[in-house]
Amino acid sequence: LINDAAIRILAINKPTVAFSDIKIVFEKTFDFENKVSDAILNKKIVDEKEIKINDRIFDIFISPLQDNRASIVLHDITEENEHLLCENSKPDAAQ
Repeated sequence: LINDAAIRILAINKPTVAFSDIKIVFEKTFDFENKVSDAILNKKIVDEKEIKINDRIFDIFISPLQDNRASIVLHDITEENEHLLCENSKPDAAQ
C-alpha cells in the first residue's frame, strides 16, 4: 500500500505500484530492499538521513509492523539542505 503523496514524490507513473517499482527509484542512492528487510527481520527502526531521490533530499524512517510488513515515512528536508544539492551537482575537481 502506497499513498498518493509518495507516488508523486517518487515519480512513479503506473496505475498499480509494486514493491519492485519503489525499489527502482532508490537504486542509485539507497539500498531500499535491504533496509526494509533489516527493519522487518530485526524488528528495529531504520533511520536514514539525507537520501537524495529525484532532486529532493529525504530522511527515511522504516518501522517494522506485524505480518512481515513495514511503515516507511519520507520526510522532505530539501529546503533545509539545498547546499547538498549544489555540492552534488558540481563536477568532481579530481576529474
